[in-house]
Amino acid sequence: MDSERLSLVLRDTYAKPGTSTWRGNGKASAALAHELGTGERTGNDRFHAVDVADLLGRYHKLLRHDRTLTERDRRVTVTESTELWSALQAPDEAGAITRWLLGNPARVRTVLDVADRVRRDPDLAPATGSRFETSPYGRRTLIAAAPLRGLLRDLGAARKGRGAAPPATAGLDPTRITAAGLPTSSRPAVEPGDGRRGPAAAPTEPHRRRERPGPEPGS
Repeated sequence: MDSERLSLVLRDTYAKPGTSTWRGNGKASAALAHELGTGERTGNDRFHAVDVADLLGRYHKLLRHDRTLTERDRRVTVTESTELWSALQAPDEAGAITRWLLGNPARVRTVLDVADRVRRDPDLAPATGSRFETSPYGRRTLIAAAPLRGLLRDLGAARKGRGAAPPATAGLDPTRITAAGLPTSSRPAVEPGDGRRGPAAAPTEPHRRRERPGPEPGS
């Protein structure tokens, strides 16, 4: 590699040969794929989801800020990012990793924040599948961010569900819910011509005009 920074990230992408964390090609993404499929931890009694997200974030920073990257370096960076993104998008077959991540909100935030950043970056569109539009002046605008799938989708749904407000109709009598799903008023209806809320007013005697007494006869 021409970039020393890229070489350092690549070194951290692989496990040390012969260690208990070595799976498949030895990359962190391979370890995570094994964990997602089996629910078993890979070495050091931990999962690799946060490690994979951290590596993806580091590759993303290289593309964004390292001006020394050659075209070859950039291709390698995108290739490695594609593998990491694909690993995070795989389904959590046993649900073990999702439960482990949800046990610590900081882990969930780390993984989802990285996912959100990379899928909004046009430089990583080949890795994520997000779509961008290029203006005549060369400005690239996000048209459609790549959807979250697998592990990332489960984490995103869990985070939204945790902060969701109860529905507006919760705890209301179902017979007082309109077809549109809105609660009807619990107050008594307004009777026509009544001018106030509540039951219709009881009928009253018609108003009679008082007659003024006339002069006494003979006065």
